[in-house]
Amino acid sequence: MARRQLGYREHPTASTQWIEAEIGYWDRQSQKSHGRESAAIVAWAEAKGLAGAVWTNLPCGLGSRAQRGIMPTGEAVVAHLRGLIGKERDDAEEYVRNAPAQIDTPFRKLIAEQLGWG
Repeated sequence: MARRQLGYREHPTASTQWIEAEIGYWDRQSQKSHGRESAAIVAWAEAKGLAGAVWTNLPCGLGSRAQRGIMPTGEAVVAHLRGLIGKERDDAEEYVRNAPAQIDTPFRKLIAEQLGWG
């Protein structure tokens, strides 16, 4: 259920195959996991005493597929968001504002400081 919910948050028209490929997970009971950085996320989740975890399993990057796999700087993320207009900007702001409060990353802090999307 959590994988589907995150999948639809990331991609509202996601197929089952897309969710299976692009949403990482770990389940304590079965000890099954899938996704980029799963070893690090499993270690973190176990240290927190969690029963499981889900995460977006997409490659980092902004914009086109050619830029995927290249970690952007915080400044590049803010510049990208500033450059959005209309519905695309509105959707990005809604996405950031609706992210759970636990997602407290340096990018999120910079976006809140620079754009006021807290």
